[in-house]
Amino acid sequence: MVPATPQAAPGHASDLSDTGRPLPNAAVDSAADMRRALLEAGRTEFANYGFDGARLERIVAKVGCAKRMLYYYFGNKKDVYLAVIAQCYSDIRASEEQLNLDALPPLQALHALAQKSFEYHEQNQEFTRLVLQENFQGAQLLGQVSNTELLRKAALEPVERILQRGVAQGVFRADVTAVDVHYLISALSSFRVDHAATWNSLLQVDLLGDTLRTRHLHLLLDQLSRLVRQP
Repeated sequence: MVPATPQAAPGHASDLSDTGRPLPNAAVDSAADMRRALLEAGRTEFANYGFDGARLERIVAKVGCAKRMLYYYFGNKKDVYLAVIAQCYSDIRASEEQLNLDALPPLQALHALAQKSFEYHEQNQEFTRLVLQENFQGAQLLGQVSNTELLRKAALEPVERILQRGVAQGVFRADVTAVDVHYLISALSSFRVDHAATWNSLLQVDLLGDTLRTRHLHLLLDQLSRLVRQP
């Protein structure tokens, strides 16, 4: 959804060009940068407050732009949220595409994918909170993302190709599915981030500390190997 070109409010005419396109400001140099900055601010806002608690005023305040610019680029609040969700899932898939998995031996490819997921969740903790917020709402809005099918394929098809190569080479079991692998990787990558605070408070265990980080990464890779290898 692209709303009509916004009208400049008194005192803010310089925010827009003669064509109605937003002009760059000191913090944002281009339309692409502005859109990305709004998405990043939106990710933080929705991750912290959920869809219902999020406020567009806080998003634009963080970026330092007029609220109408957010409407211009995305539309209403739901449109902003859907764009944030789609971008988050696209980002994690894009990070995986850099691994060139099809060029690696099957088990090495799965290990590379698992380690990338482990690191991504650790380095992008807002993503895990955003996923939790969406699950709290029964994923009602996720199904409205326009490219959901593309995101699903991007998550599962690379794993399917790796498994097929492993089976063809006689090193993988034939009964393991891409969903099995995705489930295992996601579970052991996200749990340590999602539950770090409660484990630290209740059990006095630092799930994000260096010692357990190394141990749990090795645990993930070991369990993945046990799952797919021929007995």
